[in-house]
Amino acid sequence: MRRASVTVYPVNIVMELSQRRSFSAAESLAVRLGESVFGVAGSAENPLPITADFDAKPADHARQMCSAFSMRMKGYPPPTDYAMYVEYFLGGEDRTPIRVHYYVTDYDGNMVDYGIVGPGDIVWQLVRPQGEYDLGGVIVGKMMGNN
Repeated sequence: MRRASVTVYPVNIVMELSQRRSFSAAESLAVRLGESVFGVAGSAENPLPITADFDAKPADHARQMCSAFSMRMKGYPPPTDYAMYVEYFLGGEDRTPIRVHYYVTDYDGNMVDYGIVGPGDIVWQLVRPQGEYDLGGVIVGKMMGNN
């Protein structure tokens, strides 16, 4: 039986006063997803030109991102069965992980999964993220059903 494939777009690292795209975080997450959730996972070579209101409440921001990501994928489908876009929110000078948002569409751009994961979630408590790399483990754990 063929397992699904996913393209992970460069991760948006959101800090208090700035944001940046991380290709290495996307590559690391793709490897972990390929080993555990999807049959084949790879990272995209180009960042996505999408954004949402970062001053909004997390749930409102996530809804805006779901819409923006879905629309982008409908116009520019991924080379795989699914597409994933992720945001890591970090705080303070030590860049402490605050929460992650993830969004998954199918090839046609239909939203099939999304989530906001933070310190109140079981998977966060199991992984105990200390940095960016650990946040990939939070997403993999959540997608594997560790709510």
